[in-house]
Amino acid sequence: MAAQYDKFKAKNIRMNMKSDESRSKHVLVNVKNLSLGYGDTPLFDKVNIDLREGEALELRGRNGAGKSTLLKILSRITEPT
Repeated sequence: MAAQYDKFKAKNIRMNMKSDESRSKHVLVNVKNLSLGYGDTPLFDKVNIDLREGEALELRGRNGAGKSTLLKILSRITEPT
């Protein structure tokens, strides 16, 4: 099951961070070890994000991969459990 999930995860969600040369010390979003799923279906596991002023976060993935859910958690629309 774990190998199957890793294959699903690799195909369905990608995060890329882009920043300018001068990395700001002002942290906008700091997430450590965030995991979420529905029932026995994991959406993401141990996500870490350190987003600073002047940086951009790119989320790409298939339908149902967890992109919107991640954004809802980051904006506190949905609380992680």
